[in-house]
Amino acid sequence: MIGKIMAQIAVSALLAQGCGTSAFAAERPPATATAMTAYELLLLYSGKTWLWRSGAGYMEPEGRVFRAWSSADDKDTFGEGKWELTDTGKLCFRAKWYAANGVADKLTCFSHLQDNGTIYQRRSPRGKWYVFKHADVLAGDEFNKVVPGDLATDGVARIREKLGKPAISANPVTYPSSEGVTQ
Repeated sequence: MIGKIMAQIAVSALLAQGCGTSAFAAERPPATATAMTAYELLLLYSGKTWLWRSGAGYMEPEGRVFRAWSSADDKDTFGEGKWELTDTGKLCFRAKWYAANGVADKLTCFSHLQDNGTIYQRRSPRGKWYVFKHADVLAGDEFNKVVPGDLATDGVARIREKLGKPAISANPVTYPSSEGVTQ
């Protein structure tokens, strides 16, 4: 039990520092901003890797498999599961996260709004909104860290081996679907 709690704490810290750390903070998107659709989010993320400060997460199109790793603060961890989308602008990762001290199930979501070509993002449910992608993309946009291809699976394999964890099947985790989440 203590190992599971420690793994949850490590994963929470990883996701808090690893994703969505843009220099373009905004208190609130404009009132005219609307939620992105699941299809728009699919085009934005499918088949791409989100590069983090100390790791990466890949959103595989086939089966919506999600694989990620981190080596933040000398704590190696990897996660495998599913990525899900909603028509209310949410991208969610449901994954089992493995660390030296245990394993934890974790759901992490990001909300997306758009207005005139600018995409706003926040960690759901209470993160601060920031500009994820300017209409005319700027060098510091978090959007630039979402790149085509799989740049995470090799890191997952490296950490899995280092931690002595067994390989997981091609369809790693089956969770009941969240209401409104597309599969």
